[in-house]
Amino acid sequence: MGIAVTDIDLRRPYLLHAKTAAADLARSFPGLPQAVISAVRNHTVGAPDMSELDKVVFLADSLEPARHYGNVLRCGIWSLRSTRRALRPDLPDVA
Repeated sequence: MGIAVTDIDLRRPYLLHAKTAAADLARSFPGLPQAVISAVRNHTVGAPDMSELDKVVFLADSLEPARHYGNVLRCGIWSLRSTRRALRPDLPDVA
């Protein structure tokens, strides 16, 4: 598939599903918009300068019902108001 495997991938191989799924989608569905491929690729660990679609898919994955860590509930509540706030719960409320 030509996917670059990082040290993080080697330590947490379950994260590779985002890269492999994005590569497989791009190959299997050549007409699929790049925005969708990007959202799939970034849904586990995020990326700098994510699009709104990237952020929504990242949050959806993070808020999946089986998740029980850190600020998941707080992020879920904030995601109803703002993806920016949900992704950075340490930011002041500027709504």
